[in-house]
Amino acid sequence: MRLTRMMTYQDDDFDYTIRYPAFFEQTDDSLMDKGSCRFSFWMDSTEIVQTAFVEPNTDTLTVEQGMRKYAGELSADHQMKGDDYFILSGALHDDNGHLTGRRFYAKFVLHRKLWFVQTLAYPEDCETAVQRLLKEIYNWQVWEDPQHDLQSSARPSQPLFSSLSGTYLPYYQDLKGILVATGKFIILLNNTCRVYEYQLPLPSKSLFSSQILIHKQHSS
Repeated sequence: MRLTRMMTYQDDDFDYTIRYPAFFEQTDDSLMDKGSCRFSFWMDSTEIVQTAFVEPNTDTLTVEQGMRKYAGELSADHQMKGDDYFILSGALHDDNGHLTGRRFYAKFVLHRKLWFVQTLAYPEDCETAVQRLLKEIYNWQVWEDPQHDLQSSARPSQPLFSSLSGTYLPYYQDLKGILVATGKFIILLNNTCRVYEYQLPLPSKSLFSSQILIHKQHSS
């Protein structure tokens, strides 16, 4: 998975794009709802499914409200919020509430009155193998062209962690990077590493504890 060629899919209805491994099989668009796509890999008892879809924000929820709603519906055990998006992950359950041995990872992006959603479902024992896909979803910008008209309001106007200075956040082991859109922040990982604004690579997860402390850098 780490070295495989990635393909780009562009939705005909909403123009969003996603990247998926070349060896994943696409479900025919004629079998999908408008604005939806599905790519999957199946071998023996291992199934990995990557999907994207668009659904209306019928209750006009804020990002915070949407995160609470979907985190409850999906029984998410991890959540993270940005200015116009949130990320949820957790164990998948069957209709009777029993654990299935599979996990999900989902990013919801709010634009106007729509939620743009990309998800990955995979076996728990494939966590390491799907790291590249999890990072793809984490960094998903919905539209490939940053100048796209639909994305004009998607750029955060405030620092991503502006309201979290001095607080602890869960360190998600399936994230290898954090993107801060504006402002200068220092992230201290067990006091061993300092990284600054924009692309913030996280070194090997084995070096760090389960928490990261957010500090805002003061201008000199």
